Amino acid sequence: MLNFDKILKTCKRISIIIGAAATVWSLVIGVYTYMTERDDRKHNFHATAWSLVAQNATSKGNAGLRWALELLIADSVDMRSLHLIGVDLARTNLKTAKLSYSIIEWSNLYDVDFANADLSFANFWCSTLADSDLTHANLHGAVLAGANVSRADFRNNPTFTKEQLSRTCVSFDENQSSPLPKADFEIRNDMFLTCSPAVNGVRQCLEPR
Repeated sequence: MLNFDKILKTCKRISIIIGAAATVWSLVIGVYTYMTERDDRKHNFHATAWSLVAQNATSKGNAGLRWALELLIADSVDMRSLHLIGVDLARTNLKTAKLSYSIIEWSNLYDVDFANADLSFANFWCSTLADSDLTHANLHGAVLAGANVSRADFRNNPTFTKEQLSRTCVSFDENQSSPLPKADFEIRNDMFLTCSPAVNGVRQCLEPR
């Protein structure tokens, strides 16, 4: 004789198991879809960012350049050998940037955060690095010839040497406060040239080509 109560209980248990399995499967599919779409979105963002960097590499407008660089840095993208000329990146967050062997010349890098960045063998020829934070940055072999290094912070950087400051310049502000940069070695006034004043808003480089 059939025990309908037992059959009913068994059916309920099967229904619960099937429901739970369906829920787990839905979660798996949802996570997989999210991860796949996230990777696609990240790829598209990176492609857009690189396009903006290429478009603005020699432009003084630099529309979207800050956003592009900060996005790529946030995703730990290696940007070695980047070449930028005359860009305005004042107050941009380039912390931990991977910019080894890059050339960023004639550019406004005022108050940029380069902390913990890899700037080894980078060339900042004639750029303005005034008030920038370069603490803990890798500056091994970096070229600063003609750069304005007023009040820049090079401390906590064992790869940084006095020789790298030998052809740099400093400028006094309107309050005539000390323009000297900070470093782990002794800094003296006679180590620096006086930066040439700007002509028609364009800074004059001390270093000939």
